[in-house]
Amino acid sequence: TELKRLYTAITRAKSNLWICDENINKNDAMYAYWMTKQLVRTVDIGTGNEENNFVSAGISTQDQWRKQGDYLTTKHLWNEAIKCYEKAKAPAKMLEVQAYKEVEKHEFLLAAEYFLRADTDDHKRALINKAALCLQEAKDHLNAAVLF
Repeated sequence: TELKRLYTAITRAKSNLWICDENINKNDAMYAYWMTKQLVRTVDIGTGNEENNFVSAGISTQDQWRKQGDYLTTKHLWNEAIKCYEKAKAPAKMLEVQAYKEVEKHEFLLAAEYFLRADTDDHKRALINKAALCLQEAKDHLNAAVLF
């Protein structure tokens, strides 16, 4: 019955499938097969107090964490992306993703603030424009006009 459940999970997953296994010794054969086919990535959920705390089983570079954060951002997985940018030591990207989270919640004033704080590249137009659009949505037309 466990094998049937695994089959169902694998064949029904739309984008990602997370398999949690506490007994590493029993999963060796299947894990080795999936690794040779480059079908899996190992993730350690961790036992920390933070939600969504995860650490790659291998040693990842800051660039790899940043790329994963970029990917997760495209999927609108904000909390996970923020964790990746934290590990990549990319505070500006963390702020930018936080801004997207606020936009999704229709907290436009707060989103504008995060976009402006994320603008560490000496007035990167894209982030300033996003902040201005947020201010416009929040009906703060005067400050939006200043940014435009």
